[in-house]
Amino acid sequence: MIKTELCEKQNIQLLQIFENEWINEKQNKIWKSIINSKLNKNTKVFVRKCYIKEVDYKTTANFLEDNHIQGACVSYINYGLYYNNELMSIMTFGKSRFSKEYEWELIRFCNKININVVGGASKLLKHFEKNNNPLSIVSYANRRWSNGKLYKTLNFEHTHN
Repeated sequence: MIKTELCEKQNIQLLQIFENEWINEKQNKIWKSIINSKLNKNTKVFVRKCYIKEVDYKTTANFLEDNHIQGACVSYINYGLYYNNELMSIMTFGKSRFSKEYEWELIRFCNKININVVGGASKLLKHFEKNNNPLSIVSYANRRWSNGKLYKTLNFEHTHN
């Protein structure tokens, strides 16, 4: 955590990759996609060309295993963005796991490897809010690879590290 904060003070985003993740073929591909995303080298798909659909649990779990460094999670509501009938991005929600102060938790968000859906997170969150009328939503950024900028874009309030 100290290295992360020291880097942030220098306007550097530190990515912390565990050796077992780098030597694992699937996780290596995910990390390379994360790095390419930070370098703005992933293929862009514009959200206006996508449609939203609720995604079943099995499809969600498979997509997250293939595209999110933390893999699948238990969630109740899963929305996906589809482009040419292919799942490009997903956002999952469940009841808040760590704090009863919040009604819902945004548990996972990710794009397909090597794809950035421009405006995707915002569209998925707005769809969730429109269809579920949440009183409150919490989420957590893993600082090994996230600086939390996405949450600022989505108008989440930063409470603590």
